[in-house]
Amino acid sequence: PPADNTLCFGATFDVEDSSLELSQAGQLQNQQELTAVLPNLLAELSSSSPLGGRVSFRCASPDYLPLVGQVPAIEAWQKNYQSTQSSLAISDFPSEWNHAGLWLNIGHGSRGLASIPISAELLASQLVGEPAPFEQALVNCLNPARFILKDLKRQ
Repeated sequence: PPADNTLCFGATFDVEDSSLELSQAGQLQNQQELTAVLPNLLAELSSSSPLGGRVSFRCASPDYLPLVGQVPAIEAWQKNYQSTQSSLAISDFPSEWNHAGLWLNIGHGSRGLASIPISAELLASQLVGEPAPFEQALVNCLNPARFILKDLKRQ
């Protein structure tokens, strides 16, 4: 429904486009998709007021999975990793290697509507020390330290 006589619709997604300018191609794509669903609406809108838009970016991680959990203390990981068994699962590394009291639930990208609720449940379980709402293997895939660990294993 209109809010302040304004309708918002459409979004585009292009990993390669980092322009801050509104894309005419994107506008056209959104208009075509709107016309396919509501054929008369675009004609009504075009005659009554100009079409506008905005450019926004979604936070995403390099592997397109969110980061959920304690924020790693990079220096602690770099200093202590060599003295541990590299075969340990990410969840088996000491929590002291992370910043106390600093947690993340970010990087959901275009899947945020679906991934944020279960990620929030995971974060809540971690904060209060309850079991995770899903398998540990998936929890490990979302661990914010995964990129640091990957880099350390390559060294």
